[in-house]
Amino acid sequence: MATKIQIEKLLQEIRRTFKFDSFDNKTESWTTYIKRFEHAVKMQGVEVDGDNDKLEELKKDLLLNNIGSGNFKTILDHIGISNVDAITYEMIVAFMTRRHQQKLNIFLERFTFGNRVRGHNETIMDFLSSLKDLAVNCNFGESSDERIRDQFVLKLNDECMQQDLMRRFHTNEASLDEVVEEALVLSTSKRAASTIRGSSNCKSEAEYDIVMKVDKQNPKADAKYQRKK
Repeated sequence: MATKIQIEKLLQEIRRTFKFDSFDNKTESWTTYIKRFEHAVKMQGVEVDGDNDKLEELKKDLLLNNIGSGNFKTILDHIGISNVDAITYEMIVAFMTRRHQQKLNIFLERFTFGNRVRGHNETIMDFLSSLKDLAVNCNFGESSDERIRDQFVLKLNDECMQQDLMRRFHTNEASLDEVVEEALVLSTSKRAASTIRGSSNCKSEAEYDIVMKVDKQNPKADAKYQRKK
């Protein structure tokens, strides 16, 4: 077990060498930033033998030293304490959380999620990543993976792949991971087949049935088509 002197030396060394990104609310939410920061501090391997005050003081010093000059000034101005030593880590986090807390409308967030469609040139994983990001603010709770799974299949924007997925996973037992894994296999197979035959035509059985019915019901149109050819 480290002695008090060893602990103090370790804390001083961490204060001297610790480096972290400054906070920019244009590129990252405060919630994500503070989680990354606390994880970075944890990775320093600090053990203070139950002295939580020492750890909180360390986190405060590291945060203020890395958060950026503009944010540092804002914290001092709004907390109303000019003496940095009197400010606690908890006070800083509470203030920054209030200041940067997003005002969300749950209906708008879910509307945006429900209207997200995969782009024609968008990869399977990019589409999945986007759905997961949008789902964060939808408060789906324990049904989050299920909602993402459904949106993934319904808005995949690839009829052939969608048919295959719906044929294989026709109950509610399929997990999101299973559906995505199968979609990746189908996507790879489709690209390979397209390369081999030089096209990407893919008609369902229902589509072929419709074509055959039209031909049988309108033979004149078919004959006219043949003459034009």
